[in-house]
Amino acid sequence: MVLLYNFLLSIRHKLIYTLRGQPRLHCIGDSHVAVFDYIRLYHPNRPKGYRIYTCRVPGATNMGLDNPNSKTKALPIFQDYIKNNVKKKDYVLFLLGEVDCGFVIWYRSKKHGRSVREQFDKSIGNYRALMDFAADHVDDKVLICETPYPTIRDGEDMGEVANKRKDIDTGIRERTDLTIKYNEALHHYCQNKGYTFIGMKEELLDDVTGLVKDEVRNEDPTDHHYSHRAYSTLLLKKLNELE
Repeated sequence: MVLLYNFLLSIRHKLIYTLRGQPRLHCIGDSHVAVFDYIRLYHPNRPKGYRIYTCRVPGATNMGLDNPNSKTKALPIFQDYIKNNVKKKDYVLFLLGEVDCGFVIWYRSKKHGRSVREQFDKSIGNYRALMDFAADHVDDKVLICETPYPTIRDGEDMGEVANKRKDIDTGIRERTDLTIKYNEALHHYCQNKGYTFIGMKEELLDDVTGLVKDEVRNEDPTDHHYSHRAYSTLLLKKLNELE
């Protein structure tokens, strides 16, 4: 009964939004984008003025966007979605980069004997190209949600993702610092291009430890995503503050 109720409720909201002619917010990215499905289906509040749609590719990385042989095929999926579903008056929001900062940049640096900076720049460069592709399809309504900070702490190997990332020995402090720099680079690019950057470092990181706050971490210790309940509330506040 609960599932049926939620389904009918979502249909009702879609009809209301359609009748009101509200613009659509297309949330595109990796598995972290699931928080927007949570907002759309379960959160008691909704972002003002948007109808939410999602396109998510679990495991997608910015590093792999220019790789035609990538396992996820994220780039053609994202591009096809934008070309076929996004209208000029719509908004496009990207949420990507956690896998890059938490694993791929470090792994490729170690594997190929290249500097972390070189891998960092390649990842950021691919992300910028994707943003610019989206900007060509909307009226400059491109939003970038900051890359999530790492939640897998040193010594934790529970869960599928933590187990897969055991190939690197980079600590959570280094991974967090890299994510901070990654978000600073994204913010700077957004300022130059006129895109909207949604930053939440102060809300997500603990003032004392500098790491993700305990209340933001997932209730399931094997899940590396933020708590949908906590994260969705922060996201909604930020979205509702936008003009």
